[in-house]
Amino acid sequence: METQAGVESREFMAGEAIRLAAPTS
Repeated sequence: METQAGVESREFMAGEAIRLAAPTS
């Protein structure tokens, strides 16, 4: 079972990867 902190960390890194791969500038 994953901790809340682990889930938030993974979601944050996923969001960063999306921004880097597809910048909306």
